[in-house]
Amino acid sequence: MSEPDKKSNEPYRQLEESHGAELNVGAQSTSSCPTSLENTIEGSMELSSVVVIPDDTFTVVQAINTLGFGKFQVKLSLFTGLCWMVDSMEITILSILSPSLHCDWGISRYQQALTTTVVFLGMMLSSTFWNNLSDRYGRKQALTLCAVLLAYYAFLSSFAPNFLWILLLRGVVGFAIGCVPQSVTLYAEFLPAKQRARCVILLDCFWALGACFEVAIALIVMPNFGWRWLLILSSIPLFIFAVITPWLPESTVFDMTIGRIDRAISTLERVARENKKSLPVGRLVMDRFYQGHHGRFKDVLSKEMYRTSALLWLVWMSTAFCYYGVVLMTTELFHTSSEQCSTWSTNNEGTCQLDCRLRRSDYIDLLWTTLAEFPGIFSTVFAIEKIGRRKTMACQLVMFAIVVCFLSRTCLLSRAVLTIAIFLARGLIAGVFQAAYVYTPEVYPTHLRSIGVSACSAMARIGAMITPYIAQVFLQWSITGAMITYATTALCAAIATLVLPQDPNEDTEWNDILRRKGIIPEKEKEQEITEDQIVNLLENTIDEKTGLFIDVLLSAHKFIIFTDCNNLEKKTLDELDELEDEEDERVLEEYRRKRIAEMKELANKCKYGEVREISAEDYVKEVNNAGEDVWVVLYLYKSGIPLCTLVNQHLASLARKFPATKFLKSISTTCIPNWPDSNLPTIFIYHEGNMVKQIIGPLEFRGMKLSEAELEWMLGQTEAISTKIKEDPRPKINDVLFSSLKNGNDLDDDNDW
Repeated sequence: MSEPDKKSNEPYRQLEESHGAELNVGAQSTSSCPTSLENTIEGSMELSSVVVIPDDTFTVVQAINTLGFGKFQVKLSLFTGLCWMVDSMEITILSILSPSLHCDWGISRYQQALTTTVVFLGMMLSSTFWNNLSDRYGRKQALTLCAVLLAYYAFLSSFAPNFLWILLLRGVVGFAIGCVPQSVTLYAEFLPAKQRARCVILLDCFWALGACFEVAIALIVMPNFGWRWLLILSSIPLFIFAVITPWLPESTVFDMTIGRIDRAISTLERVARENKKSLPVGRLVMDRFYQGHHGRFKDVLSKEMYRTSALLWLVWMSTAFCYYGVVLMTTELFHTSSEQCSTWSTNNEGTCQLDCRLRRSDYIDLLWTTLAEFPGIFSTVFAIEKIGRRKTMACQLVMFAIVVCFLSRTCLLSRAVLTIAIFLARGLIAGVFQAAYVYTPEVYPTHLRSIGVSACSAMARIGAMITPYIAQVFLQWSITGAMITYATTALCAAIATLVLPQDPNEDTEWNDILRRKGIIPEKEKEQEITEDQIVNLLENTIDEKTGLFIDVLLSAHKFIIFTDCNNLEKKTLDELDELEDEEDERVLEEYRRKRIAEMKELANKCKYGEVREISAEDYVKEVNNAGEDVWVVLYLYKSGIPLCTLVNQHLASLARKFPATKFLKSISTTCIPNWPDSNLPTIFIYHEGNMVKQIIGPLEFRGMKLSEAELEWMLGQTEAISTKIKEDPRPKINDVLFSSLKNGNDLDDDNDW
């Protein structure tokens, strides 16, 4: 780093960590809440503002976005890709190792399936362990331990003396593989927002590359040296993985969380140095987003989300069941080509060597089928853009079911047709996995995204644990029965994907066709304030000021009459007409300039027009520093609460109607930790950074019968919006009891008795 960079970054180390400042929540509240509740709310917001982000500070996310994607991210991409290659290699090796052990040690088909199941069991059981270890000691330390365990026990597996030892050692390998997702989490922390989507595809390509690399090693080693040498050579990338881990950066979020600000700054300086850019000037502060509550597992099963979660679990479990089933059954199906099926019926014992030892041509075909993952990934990306995520997954699952049914006639197929069929099946199911990874995070709200994806991943591992007993055990009894099982599972998953919620605003060519046909509603377009709209918005203001023009004209004419009477008497009629025209033009020009100035002033204010989602780190910038004479409506909500959904719809409409007011929304627990759901929905109204009014809880929002006009009137009471509604539009309630009594009294007055 150059000397100027070093000098500019030196204040980071000299300044103390910011512990926040009080929010400007003064002013008088017009809410009907008791004073104690107001104090509690203001105090909670002050405490939640642990990190105020003024202009002279920056966060980790802001720094990474500023530094961009450079040399540092390229090296980190290669390391993360190596992690995924290692994971893929250890999974692919199972389809090659199990048949060899079956013949060398005479293990049963159930034991062969158990060799695969124990790896996935170790992965599932270790997930929580690695998460807790990473949160306590950092992701770099966890990945270092993972790399050492993985390399050591994978290498040790090649010297296993019997089945129990291989089972134990492969189980520990699976336990270590459970930490690999931590590398993706670490990777994402250093990625600018614009590059994250592309990097997901990149990681999938590394997965496919790892599978192909493992098959290539098997092609060279297995026919001559056997499975022990395959395990030894396959552990080389694991040792490389272990050697690279000391280069890894520690999570800056972890360093900030435990108070190691200096280390976090050093890491960011390293990124800046390798990317040849400079850090933002200022003090590094903690993203308040990471201090908030990010959801619990029971939230995934809430009344509003349980149906979606159950469907996603079915899709993920079925996809993993089918994907790993194809991986494992490939070597099994190569044993059952047309020329081998007749041999089975005559002498099953004599074909042990044939059934267990794959030939070089088998490995070449296995390599071709593994390469199917590359076109599967890229065709999925293309299909998603054309028809959307759900339809892509459904179509691929249906096509996979058709291909699998075709594979039930394996004994009647030639080797070329069998290889092509497996190629198609693997490419299709790999594409489903890709689409599921893209779709799932979009379904869950932000605060449930991490726990939702983790739950789906756990369900996928359950499917992977079950599939060996179909692909390696049941397949030997009935090829047709096994294929029907996979086809049925794929069709069930396809139905589940179609039942999942659909986004009608999804940008796909298929949705465009449906919109033209009127099958789905037109996509809501972002409201852009055009010049005509500005004029329309000004009409009300101009109408109120129409007297201005008349007053100016009268003043001009009075000026002419009273100040120039002597001169006018000397002018001819034509000269008087000309003078009057000149004065009218001058007055009109003056009025035109005033109106243009008013239009520009209002146009500067009318720059919002939508409800924008903000995080905790944006609070100070968007609310406290909103600007002079800017009204801010901050809406706190949580997904799954019907009244929150209703208020959100009304606010979206009001934001378009009153673009001069800044409408913001944020998840309640992100903005104010531990904010009770009983207080939702909540609206805070600010003017020039000061809180003016609070609307808290269902009672103040009048329940599910709240109309847009009522909400507009509520906001208009503080002049946050320039509404024409001056009286409460809430329907008046007629008291039938007192009305009847009153009518009865009127009758009594007319009664002579």
